[in-house]
Amino acid sequence: MPVDFGSFAAVLRDLGVAGQVRELPEPAPTAATAAAQLGCEVGAIANSLIFNADGAPLLVMTSGAHRVLETRVAALVEASAVLRADARSVREWTGQAIGGVAPVGHPAPIRTLVDTWLDKYDVVWAAAGHPHTVFPTSFAELIRITGGTPADVGLSLADGTGGDNGTGEVRGALTAAWSRAGSSATGGGGGSGRRVAFLRPRRGPHASCGADP
Repeated sequence: MPVDFGSFAAVLRDLGVAGQVRELPEPAPTAATAAAQLGCEVGAIANSLIFNADGAPLLVMTSGAHRVLETRVAALVEASAVLRADARSVREWTGQAIGGVAPVGHPAPIRTLVDTWLDKYDVVWAAAGHPHTVFPTSFAELIRITGGTPADVGLSLADGTGGDNGTGEVRGALTAAWSRAGSSATGGGGGSGRRVAFLRPRRGPHASCGADP
């Protein structure tokens, strides 16, 4: 049965996102399954992971090539504990189910970190509110539409390494960015358009997955 993604496509249009929602033939609950269907690197998949940070929702947009380090993220957002949210909380906070959580389109703004590793790719793919749908975007656009802050959030799944976490610098920028964002970083309205220029990995010759953001 075809997926009705019209309402989410309207959210993207309202945010000025040019990329079109694409329906996948099979569900893509993981970065690997999404990458296999799109014909791109796993690292070009932007996972939308919802965490519970001292009782508040936290969205971490991370590359499919990374594993999020909860202790590092907790230090960045100055939380005593950051844990993966359960399915009920994910649905309550995002209005979407695990496996299809999008970066935007939520009932209320969610504090967001965006993995700097995604800046290695000209085009990255994010879920579009359903396990069968995705849309093309970019590192810069994700920051703009979510009001998020760039951060080194985890370890490479390939070799178990991560970059310099720059915790103090990112934490200060995150606090300042979120206070400026206010209610503008909603799923139905425009982001702030800012970009914090630090902890950016060097862009490499990676595949664009055959679409332009």
